[in-house]
Amino acid sequence: MSSRLEQITAGENPAKTHTVALVEDDRSNAELLSISINQCSRLKVAAIYLTAEEALRDLPKVRPEVVLMDIQLPGMDGIQCVRELRSLTPRLSARILMLTGYEDYDALFESLKAGAHGYLLKEDTSTEALRAAIVEVIRRGAPFSPGVAQRVIGFFHALGLAAGSETLGSTGSPAHLSAREEQFLELLVVGLSYKQIADRLAVSIDSTRKHLQSIYRKLHINSRSEATFHWLSRRRSGASSNYIKM
Repeated sequence: MSSRLEQITAGENPAKTHTVALVEDDRSNAELLSISINQCSRLKVAAIYLTAEEALRDLPKVRPEVVLMDIQLPGMDGIQCVRELRSLTPRLSARILMLTGYEDYDALFESLKAGAHGYLLKEDTSTEALRAAIVEVIRRGAPFSPGVAQRVIGFFHALGLAAGSETLGSTGSPAHLSAREEQFLELLVVGLSYKQIADRLAVSIDSTRKHLQSIYRKLHINSRSEATFHWLSRRRSGASSNYIKM
C-alpha cells in the first residue's frame, strides 16, 4: 500500500523539490526536524530561525514554499509572527503550517485567524505525516492533526455553524445583543485588548469587562475564539458590521 505522501504527490515530477523554512526556538529539535524533512527527496529545508524576529527579517529573501511555525518563541510569539508575515509587502506567498505543542482552542483559532493554513501537534505527528502535511499544504490543502480536526468540527457544531447542528445557531431564537454589546463584540473579534476596547468606546476597563462577561453569558461562550465564531455565524446570516470588513 502506498504512503500518504506518495498518494499526494502522484503524477508530480519526481525531480521537483519543495523548500521549507523552520521557525523553532529549540535548536536541537529544529535540527532533528531538518534532518527528517531533508531525508525526503522531494523536500529541502532552506532556513532555520530560532526567533520570530529573525524569520521576519529573512523570509522575504528566502521565500520558501512552506513555513513550519512554532507558537512558543522568545520575544514575539508564533501567532503574531504569522500576522506580521501575512501583512508583508510584497506579499509572502509561503503557506504557513503551525507545528506546536499547544492544543487549546485559543491557540488553534487565533492561529487560523492570523492566516495559518494548517495546525499540527508535535506529539501526534510522525515524520511521514509531517512530510505528507508539508506537501499537502503546498497543494492548497489544510492539514490538521486528527485531534485538532475533531476540535474544529466540534466547534462548528457547538456554535451551530454545521448543517444539522442542534445548537444556538440552528434552533431556537438567537441570543439578542444590544447595539452597544454588538460594538464590544466586534472590537473583541478584531483582536483589541480590554484596554484598547475601553479607550475606543470611552469607558472604563471595568465597564468593558462587565459588558463582555454579559455577552459571554448571553451567547453561552467562554473565550475570544468562540466569540469570533459566533460573529462569523451572524455574518453568514447577513448581519452588518461597523468595524470589520470581510
